Amino acid sequence: MEQAAEILGVVNIVGFTLLGVVALRQWQLSRSEAAAWAAASFGGLGAVVLLSLVVPEDPDTLLEHVVQRADIIALLIFPYLLFRFTTAFDAASRRFAQLISVVTLGLAVWTVLLPEIPADEEPRSGVFQAYLIVFVIHWTILSVVAAWRLWRAGLGQPGVARRRMHMLSLASAAITAAIVMVAIASEPETQLASGVLATISALAFLLGLAPP
Repeated sequence: MEQAAEILGVVNIVGFTLLGVVALRQWQLSRSEAAAWAAASFGGLGAVVLLSLVVPEDPDTLLEHVVQRADIIALLIFPYLLFRFTTAFDAASRRFAQLISVVTLGLAVWTVLLPEIPADEEPRSGVFQAYLIVFVIHWTILSVVAAWRLWRAGLGQPGVARRRMHMLSLASAAITAAIVMVAIASEPETQLASGVLATISALAFLLGLAPP
């Protein structure tokens, strides 16, 4: 099971890195607002998986701690950027947009100020548990909102456009489920299931962003 999880990890690194490259390429070609937010979203997600290769589980040096926090912040802001991507198709409430901007910024600051980030097998302090709960709630709410807006944006569209939006919606839901599973448990079975969901998400994002 551990070997399967490791294989999925490699597949997901390749998949999300490719996704980031494709999104950046599409932005270079179109320079549209939607492409810019997509490039920021998926380029950032690609950076997260690449940084995960160099961030040790238990960092020692200041540089390693800085890279670890930067990696977490990049993951933190992904659903926010994905939400902003959806506003290119359907404008959001100004008050809601301001609220999530403030909450996302506050969580980024909290990430920097965390006294420690325990490894998987280490005990979690009350402060870190509270941070993790807020992180997961923030991720879940924004991703569900983004998934719903993407699904709704596809309704009434021609076949190809509808399938692309619905594929992006499915991908957003799948990656949210993967993140929640990683946050609540670290058993091998959970890690494997999370890896499968991440693979499904990467594939669905690629098909939605750049269908063959």
